[in-house]
Amino acid sequence: MSDPYSSIAAQPSEVTDKLAGVLEMRAAQTEQTHLRDHLLMQKLHGSVLEIGAGTGAITRAIAALPSVTEVTGLDPSAAFLDAARANAGPKEIYVEGYSTSLPVADASADAVVLWTTLSHIPVEQHAESYAEILRVLKPGGVLHVFDNDLGSWEGRLHERDPLDVPVRAFLDLNADPLALRKIPVALAASGFEVGPYTVHTVVDEAEDTYCRRA
Repeated sequence: MSDPYSSIAAQPSEVTDKLAGVLEMRAAQTEQTHLRDHLLMQKLHGSVLEIGAGTGAITRAIAALPSVTEVTGLDPSAAFLDAARANAGPKEIYVEGYSTSLPVADASADAVVLWTTLSHIPVEQHAESYAEILRVLKPGGVLHVFDNDLGSWEGRLHERDPLDVPVRAFLDLNADPLALRKIPVALAASGFEVGPYTVHTVVDEAEDTYCRRA
């Protein structure tokens, strides 16, 4: 089984329709909202670019900030973008594209946001994506990265839970479990001045959650 988000532009409608619901559910989770409010929202102003905007859930939240004048949501999925545009406000613009070739002008963004997106971008494309982000950021602009630390994922319900094996196999096949921990060094190598790196643990116990949804 491969990561459907890494090839989202090629996915059939039955897949994108289900994933669209997952994106909206995840964005509405209490833990996600809390992390956005405390780690991201207070730091944004002016023109913002979100890479991997999906159905626009995070882009809409960013656009609601009085300090933000405009926000562009970028995604490779036309289906996701149709859903995002259907709920868009006056400060939102949605464009189709990839992180490796951003259809955005040089030095045009005060901030770029990668919210649970980087882990779905193939590792071999990270350096090219960072270079593109540097190109579109204004002098003094900031890249904000929030993602899953796959190396610390724990899905076992008990010590000998047999489901742990396929979960680990899926992660090993589709992602670098240590990718998030390598970000500071990779960003510095790409020319960024790296800020604080923090890890926040979330325990998912809700009945209606994207982790348990069929």
